[in-house]
Amino acid sequence: MNCKVDYSASQIAEFRDCPTKWYFTSVLKHSKGETAATGRGKSVHRQLEVYFKGGKAPTDPLAKALLPLLPLRRTDAAGIGVYTAEHPFSITTEVGTARGFIDLVVWHPQRVAMSPHDTAWGDLGAVVYDHKTTKSDQYVKTPDILVADPQPLLYGLATRVAMAKYT
Repeated sequence: MNCKVDYSASQIAEFRDCPTKWYFTSVLKHSKGETAATGRGKSVHRQLEVYFKGGKAPTDPLAKALLPLLPLRRTDAAGIGVYTAEHPFSITTEVGTARGFIDLVVWHPQRVAMSPHDTAWGDLGAVVYDHKTTKSDQYVKTPDILVADPQPLLYGLATRVAMAKYT
Protein backbone atom coordinates (compact mmCIF):
# COMPACT_ATOMS: atom_id res chain seq x y z
CA MET A 1 0.00 0.00 0.00
CA ASN A 2 1.43 3.36 -1.03
CA CYS A 3 -0.06 5.99 1.29
CA LYS A 4 1.39 9.48 1.04
CA VAL A 5 0.28 12.23 3.40
CA ASP A 6 0.60 15.97 3.86
CA TYR A 7 2.25 16.87 7.14
CA SER A 8 3.66 19.81 9.08
CA ALA A 9 6.49 20.22 11.56
CA SER A 10 3.92 20.41 14.36
CA GLN A 11 2.41 17.11 13.26
CA ILE A 12 5.84 15.45 13.22
CA ALA A 13 6.48 16.66 16.78
CA GLU A 14 3.05 15.56 17.95
CA PHE A 15 3.42 12.12 16.33
CA ARG A 16 6.83 11.69 17.95
CA ASP A 17 5.43 12.67 21.37
CA CYS A 18 2.19 10.66 21.16
CA PRO A 19 1.06 8.80 18.00
CA THR A 20 -2.45 8.37 19.41
CA LYS A 21 -2.88 12.11 20.01
CA TRP A 22 -1.56 12.77 16.49
CA TYR A 23 -4.11 10.31 15.07
CA PHE A 24 -7.01 11.98 16.89
CA THR A 25 -6.02 15.53 15.97
CA SER A 26 -4.52 15.09 12.48
CA VAL A 27 -6.48 12.17 11.03
CA LEU A 28 -9.81 12.24 12.88
CA LYS A 29 -9.69 16.07 13.24
CA HIS A 30 -10.70 16.04 16.92
CA SER A 31 -9.60 19.21 18.67
CA LYS A 32 -9.76 20.23 22.31
CA GLY A 33 -10.33 23.83 21.27
CA GLU A 34 -8.30 26.96 21.77
CA THR A 35 -7.03 27.95 25.20
CA ALA A 36 -6.58 31.55 26.33
CA ALA A 37 -2.80 31.13 26.00
CA THR A 38 -3.12 29.79 22.46
CA GLY A 39 -5.43 32.67 21.54
CA ARG A 40 -2.95 35.20 22.94
CA GLY A 41 -0.08 33.60 21.01
CA LYS A 42 -2.08 33.68 17.78
CA SER A 43 -2.96 37.34 18.33
CA VAL A 44 0.71 38.32 18.86
CA HIS A 45 1.70 36.23 15.83
CA ARG A 46 -0.97 37.90 13.66
CA GLN A 47 0.11 41.39 14.69
CA LEU A 48 3.77 40.64 13.87
CA GLU A 49 2.73 39.19 10.52
CA VAL A 50 0.70 42.31 9.67
CA TYR A 51 3.62 44.50 10.72
CA PHE A 52 6.09 42.73 8.45
CA LYS A 53 3.68 42.48 5.53
CA GLY A 54 2.31 45.99 5.61
CA GLY A 55 3.96 48.08 8.27
CA LYS A 56 1.02 48.48 10.68
CA ALA A 57 2.51 48.76 14.15
CA PRO A 58 1.34 46.19 16.69
CA THR A 59 -1.02 47.32 19.44
CA ASP A 60 -0.58 44.32 21.74
CA PRO A 61 1.98 45.16 24.46
CA LEU A 62 3.77 41.82 24.03
CA ALA A 63 4.00 42.18 20.24
CA LYS A 64 5.34 45.73 20.72
CA ALA A 65 7.92 44.45 23.21
CA LEU A 66 9.15 41.87 20.69
CA LEU A 67 9.84 44.37 17.89
CA PRO A 68 13.32 45.41 19.14
CA LEU A 69 14.35 41.73 19.04
CA LEU A 70 13.28 41.28 15.42
CA PRO A 71 14.84 42.54 12.18
CA LEU A 72 14.22 46.10 11.12
CA ARG A 73 11.34 46.33 8.65
CA ARG A 74 12.88 47.78 5.51
CA THR A 75 14.44 47.17 2.14
CA ASP A 76 18.09 47.13 1.18
CA ALA A 77 19.91 49.96 -0.60
CA ALA A 78 18.55 48.79 -3.96
CA GLY A 79 14.98 48.86 -2.62
CA ILE A 80 14.70 45.08 -2.53
CA GLY A 81 12.67 43.58 0.31
CA VAL A 82 15.03 41.63 2.51
CA TYR A 83 12.48 39.49 4.27
CA THR A 84 9.42 37.36 3.65
CA ALA A 85 6.69 37.16 6.28
CA GLU A 86 4.74 33.89 6.38
CA HIS A 87 7.00 32.29 3.77
CA PRO A 88 5.10 29.29 2.35
CA PHE A 89 6.90 26.03 1.66
CA SER A 90 6.14 22.61 0.29
CA ILE A 91 8.73 19.81 0.24
CA THR A 92 7.89 16.41 -1.23
CA THR A 93 9.50 13.34 0.30
CA GLU A 94 8.96 9.60 -0.09
CA VAL A 95 6.29 9.63 2.67
CA GLY A 96 4.38 12.69 1.50
CA THR A 97 4.58 16.45 1.40
CA ALA A 98 5.72 18.70 4.22
CA ARG A 99 3.86 22.00 4.12
CA GLY A 100 3.87 25.09 6.25
CA PHE A 101 4.64 28.75 6.67
CA ILE A 102 7.83 30.18 8.16
CA ASP A 103 7.02 33.23 10.28
CA LEU A 104 9.86 35.37 8.94
CA VAL A 105 12.83 34.76 6.65
CA VAL A 106 15.49 37.44 6.24
CA TRP A 107 17.26 36.87 2.93
CA HIS A 108 20.92 37.86 2.59
CA PRO A 109 21.14 39.40 6.08
CA GLN A 110 24.62 40.79 5.43
CA ARG A 111 23.03 43.36 3.06
CA VAL A 112 21.30 45.32 5.84
CA ALA A 113 21.61 46.05 9.54
CA MET A 114 18.86 43.81 10.83
CA SER A 115 18.48 45.02 14.40
CA PRO A 116 20.44 46.77 17.11
CA HIS A 117 21.50 43.32 18.37
CA ASP A 118 22.90 42.05 15.07
CA THR A 119 26.35 43.06 13.94
CA ALA A 120 27.54 40.96 11.02
CA TRP A 121 26.05 37.82 9.54
CA GLY A 122 28.96 37.06 7.22
CA ASP A 123 27.84 35.27 4.10
CA LEU A 124 24.75 33.54 5.49
CA GLY A 125 22.06 33.30 2.83
CA ALA A 126 19.12 33.58 5.21
CA VAL A 127 18.07 33.80 8.83
CA VAL A 128 14.80 32.19 9.96
CA TYR A 129 12.65 33.61 12.76
CA ASP A 130 9.83 31.71 14.43
CA HIS A 131 7.64 33.80 16.75
CA LYS A 132 6.86 32.05 20.02
CA THR A 133 5.02 33.13 23.14
CA THR A 134 4.87 31.29 26.44
CA LYS A 135 3.39 31.92 29.84
CA SER A 136 6.54 30.77 31.62
CA ASP A 137 10.28 30.49 30.96
CA GLN A 138 10.04 26.81 31.89
CA TYR A 139 8.47 26.18 28.46
CA VAL A 140 11.20 27.92 26.44
CA LYS A 141 12.97 25.41 24.21
CA THR A 142 16.66 25.06 24.99
CA PRO A 143 19.37 24.58 22.34
CA ASP A 144 19.56 20.90 23.34
CA ILE A 145 15.87 20.47 22.52
CA LEU A 146 15.93 22.63 19.39
CA VAL A 147 18.71 20.59 17.77
CA ALA A 148 16.26 17.69 17.33
CA ASP A 149 13.03 19.70 17.06
CA PRO A 150 11.26 19.05 13.72
CA GLN A 151 10.24 22.68 13.25
CA PRO A 152 13.67 24.35 12.96
CA LEU A 153 14.99 21.36 11.02
CA LEU A 154 12.15 21.49 8.49
CA TYR A 155 12.27 25.30 8.29
CA GLY A 156 16.02 25.16 7.65
CA LEU A 157 15.54 22.61 4.89
CA ALA A 158 12.71 24.65 3.34
CA THR A 159 14.89 27.78 3.39
CA ARG A 160 17.80 25.94 1.73
CA VAL A 161 15.44 24.61 -0.96
CA ALA A 162 14.07 28.12 -1.58
CA MET A 163 17.58 29.59 -1.80
CA ALA A 164 18.70 26.91 -4.27
CA LYS A 165 15.92 28.00 -6.65
CA TYR A 166 17.30 31.55 -6.79
CA THR A 167 21.05 30.98 -6.86
